[in-house]
Amino acid sequence: MDIMIAVLLLIAFVSLIGVRFIPRSGRLRHAWLLFCIINLAAVAIISFGSFEKDRKIRKLELPLAPRLLSQKQLLKLAEQIKGYKNIHARLEYIALDPEARTFAKQVKRGLKLAGWVFPENDTASVSPSFPTGISLYAGNTPNEVLESLSLILAEFGFTAQIKEEELPENSILIRIGKK
Repeated sequence: MDIMIAVLLLIAFVSLIGVRFIPRSGRLRHAWLLFCIINLAAVAIISFGSFEKDRKIRKLELPLAPRLLSQKQLLKLAEQIKGYKNIHARLEYIALDPEARTFAKQVKRGLKLAGWVFPENDTASVSPSFPTGISLYAGNTPNEVLESLSLILAEFGFTAQIKEEELPENSILIRIGKK
């Protein structure tokens, strides 16, 4: 596609230079100028088509891209949530989904930087009824904790659903399911 555009641009450029050598009046000059205009229009149409194709490909790739948090995002997460220290959190993810596992470990790292407490081992679930996406569960923990975490994740482009479940006081369950 890029070669075709380059060739058409070269033809248009040569055509525009060639128009200088054609007499100022007559049908040949008008035909030559029309040829140049059509050639430049073809370049514009092909370029736009290439741009649209790239945009559609990026749109298709987005759902396939893994969820990742950059180091900057991890630090921002820790900074914004550090006011809620000593929250006991448990992390669950789908056992056979490496993307969910990697993302869960990143979320855990950011929350540990904020002073949250996690058990030694996370829970890898094989349950077929495991929720998709990110789910946040709180027992008697103030809802503002989950809302803050949900808002921060949303700022990074991730939607987290807040749900209720019986949990010990001052504890949170974070489930990371399939994307």
